[in-house]
Amino acid sequence: MEKIAIPTSLKFPHGPSALPSETLTLGQMKVNTINALEGDYKGYPCKKCNNKGYIAVLGEDDRFFTRECSCMPMRRCIRQMESSGLSKNIKDLTFDAYEAKAPWQLALKGAVMEYAKAPRGWLMIGGQSGSGKTHLCTAVCRELLLRGEALMYMPWREYIGRLKALSMDARER
Repeated sequence: MEKIAIPTSLKFPHGPSALPSETLTLGQMKVNTINALEGDYKGYPCKKCNNKGYIAVLGEDDRFFTRECSCMPMRRCIRQMESSGLSKNIKDLTFDAYEAKAPWQLALKGAVMEYAKAPRGWLMIGGQSGSGKTHLCTAVCRELLLRGEALMYMPWREYIGRLKALSMDARER
C-alpha cells in the first residue's frame, strides 16, 4: 500500500476524519474526495452523503466501494408520498389541526396519537367520508417522518384492488 504525505493543513470538510496521521493511502484520498462531493438529491438534506445517496468506503487492498446511505429509505418514502399526493397536505394535516368535537373523534385521535408514539404493524383507519381518516393518517406520517423513520403510505383507492386480489388468492389456497 503506497502512502502519500499530506500537509496537515489540508482538510476534507464533508468527508470522514481525513488526517489520522500525516500520511494517507491513495485509496483513502479517493474515498475522502468522493465523500466530499455534493450530490443533487433534493428535499431531504443529508450530511452523511452530501445528498448523493451513497458513501464511499475503503475496503481491502486499498480499494474502495460505495454503499447506500442511510438516508435512502427516507428519500424513497418522500418520493412515494409525492406520487400519492400526501406531500401537499403533510404540513397542514397535523394532530393539533384535527378538530375532535365528538367523543368518538377524541377517542380515535387519542388512539392514533398513541400509535404514532410507538408504531407496530400497520395502521388502517376506516369510516365514513369526512370523518378525518386522511387527516389522522397524514398526521401519523408527519410524526414518523419528523423522527426520521421511513414508512409506507397507501391510498385506499389505489391499493384496494390489489388487497382484494390478494385476499381472494389466499382464500383459494
